[in-house]
Amino acid sequence: MRLVYVILILAPGLGFSNCYPDSLIGRKDKILKSILRQANSKVRNNEFEEKDLNCMKYGLGLAEPRSNNIYSIRFCDLISTYYLDIGLYDSSEFYLKRALKHLDSTTLTIPLGKIYNSFGLLESSRGDFENSLKYYLESLKIFKIKNSPKNQVVTLSNMASLFLDFGIHQKVISITEEALDVLESPSIKESQKAFSSQIFWLHLGIAYEEMKKYEDAITFYSKILDSNGPNIDEIRLKAISGGYNCAAKLKKESLRNQFFNLLHGYSEYESRPEIFGILGNHFYQESEYSKAVKYYKKAYKSCKEANNIILQVEYLKQLSQAYEKSGDYKSALLTTQKYQSIQDTLLSAQKDRNLRDMIAKYETREKELEIQSLKRQQESDRKIKLIGAFLLLALASTAFIMFRNYKLKRDSNRKMLLHVAEINEKNTQLEVKNSELQQFAHSVSHDLKLPVNAVRSYIQLAKRSIKAGSQKVIHHLDTALENSVNLSLLLEGLLAYTRVGKSHTDHEFINLNKVVKKVFNSLREDPKYDELFYAVDELPVIWGLYSDIYMLFQNLIQNALKFTPAERTPEINIRYEYNNSFHFISISDNGMGIKPQYQQAIFGLFQRVSQESEGTGIGLALVKKVMDYQGGRVTVESTLNVGSTFTLQFPK
Repeated sequence: MRLVYVILILAPGLGFSNCYPDSLIGRKDKILKSILRQANSKVRNNEFEEKDLNCMKYGLGLAEPRSNNIYSIRFCDLISTYYLDIGLYDSSEFYLKRALKHLDSTTLTIPLGKIYNSFGLLESSRGDFENSLKYYLESLKIFKIKNSPKNQVVTLSNMASLFLDFGIHQKVISITEEALDVLESPSIKESQKAFSSQIFWLHLGIAYEEMKKYEDAITFYSKILDSNGPNIDEIRLKAISGGYNCAAKLKKESLRNQFFNLLHGYSEYESRPEIFGILGNHFYQESEYSKAVKYYKKAYKSCKEANNIILQVEYLKQLSQAYEKSGDYKSALLTTQKYQSIQDTLLSAQKDRNLRDMIAKYETREKELEIQSLKRQQESDRKIKLIGAFLLLALASTAFIMFRNYKLKRDSNRKMLLHVAEINEKNTQLEVKNSELQQFAHSVSHDLKLPVNAVRSYIQLAKRSIKAGSQKVIHHLDTALENSVNLSLLLEGLLAYTRVGKSHTDHEFINLNKVVKKVFNSLREDPKYDELFYAVDELPVIWGLYSDIYMLFQNLIQNALKFTPAERTPEINIRYEYNNSFHFISISDNGMGIKPQYQQAIFGLFQRVSQESEGTGIGLALVKKVMDYQGGRVTVESTLNVGSTFTLQFPK
């Protein structure tokens, strides 16, 4: 079980068992406020009950016909949360979508972020990782734009729980560290900071425990127990049980006994099944089966009093095993029979819940039809009022027609001016493209002729030198071959340049960590890079064409290695920063550097630092073209004999 924040757009909860009679319909605004005010205590005390559902729907029925979107959104989210808690996911989704329809007619952004967060919780409960993460990211994006640290913390906590459920521990650690930084915001109250810190420490403890880093896990579990924050039994119990398990794995008996004593102390005044269950497991593992039976019985009794059928089945099964180990086979048989009986009851209850879900959908449909009828009546009343208005407007028809003609003429002139401006802009773009095409054609005609002519000349020399001796012939032919290879590389580079933004594959989300790893893996195949040193930050996921992004990083990293002096060990550092609008990725090397006068020219087609430089002069031009296509930019900072740093700026 994970601790998860549930964000409700409705600040209140539900605290009422009797709905309001129809005689009070004239006081709808007061009724809505009263419902929300009473609901607040229900949410805070986590006392949702099935009998409150009709009252929630009653409040929604009052709000929707009056087009009161704020109240409608709040009630939809609250009803959705109720259905989510009892496992009726389709009903939960129905009310969330209903809330989105109300949001379409508003400019509210924070409530939209909260609804996206609720969608994330729903998809997480369904086990749909991708959709859950998509909604959480949208929610987090909204909260960052609106500078709402409190809501950022809630969404980050849910994301950490999602990654924890799917075993992606490194993400849990990075997200939790980010959340702890956000908690330092002065706008967050100390009480929330203390409570949230305990939750994030618990996430870290569980993550490190699942990674088998038990020492680190115990560190964070101990932080919770030593914290001066609110004493929340559920969190402390998870920390104690986690610390107990880690100490057992490390075979630190004294530490394990400390955690065991804490659990045992809880059992003296807290009748909670999870405490008795852990104590039962402890004695079961120690082969003290009679004591295990004692605590499993207590756990089962506690679950029975709380009417928690699922945990009853769990502890009856463990109790049966403990009886069997202790040699009491009769009790083991009776307990197994009871376990099977309750399990059958549980399956029957699931069928009943499905039936209630269908009934709820039917009742919701009936309410929608009633609302549509009221809207049609309102539309009819509106038409009658419009007819009267048109009769009054007929008295001033001449003035209206003159004003309309004037407005049409003004709008026509404005559209014509906009059209002319658009044409001028297109012409400017066309001139720029033509200029680029001319530059490209000139460069191609110039640079492609050089290697071709060289090949031709050396072949002629080879023919003349055949009689002069074989060594000279070999030299000329080698030179011709080298130039032909250069020509091939140049043509391949030009082909790659023309294909930027024109891949046959679709755009996709690209994990830059995997791209960079693939580039370095390909370099390891070359023996001359055996001593290569590189360090890479955790990089983001971006939207684009995979082939373009791969060529981008391949060219930058290969350039860094190509222009590193032979006497130095190549060092490449890839760093990542971001703000609300852009990702910034810098690639630094310890190469020979670039002179200031060449730092802008190198991004042009066929531009090289010097004629002696290796390469075709296309790589950095290709980098610039990919970044232009991405809507970003590339810059360089360089110091001679120290190294260069290329910075990529990707829009979010």
